[in-house]
Amino acid sequence: MQKVYVSLAGIGYMGRNHLAKILKLQDAGKMELVAVCDPRLAEASYRTGMPNVKQYERFEDLLRLDVPKPHLVVIASPTQYHAPQSMQALISPKVSGVLCEKPMSANSKEAIEVRQTQKFTGKPMMTAFVEYFNPAFRYAQRLVQEEIGDIDEIEIVRSRPPIEKGRMPEAGHLSDVSFDCGVHDIANLLMLYAVHGNNKISINGHSKQIKVNNQNPGKDLFEGDFQFEINNIYLKALFKLRMRDSFVARETYRHSTFRGNVGTVNIDYVKQWASINAAVEKTEWLQGDSLENMYDAAIAQMLGEAEYPVPLAVSIGSVQIMEGIIPAEQERNVNLTMQLFI
Repeated sequence: MQKVYVSLAGIGYMGRNHLAKILKLQDAGKMELVAVCDPRLAEASYRTGMPNVKQYERFEDLLRLDVPKPHLVVIASPTQYHAPQSMQALISPKVSGVLCEKPMSANSKEAIEVRQTQKFTGKPMMTAFVEYFNPAFRYAQRLVQEEIGDIDEIEIVRSRPPIEKGRMPEAGHLSDVSFDCGVHDIANLLMLYAVHGNNKISINGHSKQIKVNNQNPGKDLFEGDFQFEINNIYLKALFKLRMRDSFVARETYRHSTFRGNVGTVNIDYVKQWASINAAVEKTEWLQGDSLENMYDAAIAQMLGEAEYPVPLAVSIGSVQIMEGIIPAEQERNVNLTMQLFI
């Protein structure tokens, strides 16, 4: 079996999640980790537990490494480095493709520049929208689209440990982690409706059919009729979206609720269940590893076997929408509440 060679930049909270998954896939013969990069590797204590691979403190040194191809660079560094490091990796002759943690950038200008660089190089560029690969979300897609009628309200609630020290971005008007997770949730909503065929969405209380023509993962989502709806997303109230983010609760949870005019769908991303109450109450527990599913998709694209199912246009669109969100009165409020009417 051909395998993908991987370099990992950033070994903070999310980086260590990526590291654990890469090492698991390495044991399965799908990947081989060749290098890690993080400025904190200068500290001996931070190197504890690192695998026996090349270690770099500077991203530029990582990109000079001679690695067999296909060579995938995974970027899990803080948000302000996502765009510049992605572009550096894309133009490097040593790199075959990039998998970058969400978001591509804290602002849409840089995100568009990443997209332009990707188009210029022709290399695969993937954004790590891991919850899209969560079995509970994938199962709930059909329920939301077909079973509960016009969507009137969506509520997203997250709780996580306190944010890491030093994670304040150079750009972006929300706290770094809240912006990142908001982009992730908005991207899920875009992917929810970005499917071939007709999708029913409630606009100002009236049902309207949105037709998506010739949609496939290799093309931008924002084309044709769907382009029109997304571009007018600030002008029309499609549904009410409420996002709540807490850094104080001990329990880690991620819930989404989709309320339609004939039913409701609930998703628990951590426990991996999805429930619908429409004609009959029904709950399904799903099994699967979201991060591993995402890496399988990345591997398939790196080996030329399939296209990555989340186009970069989703990354750009989700950042643009998040830029339009007005945060709570205090940006660092631990119970950050945002309301967006789209």
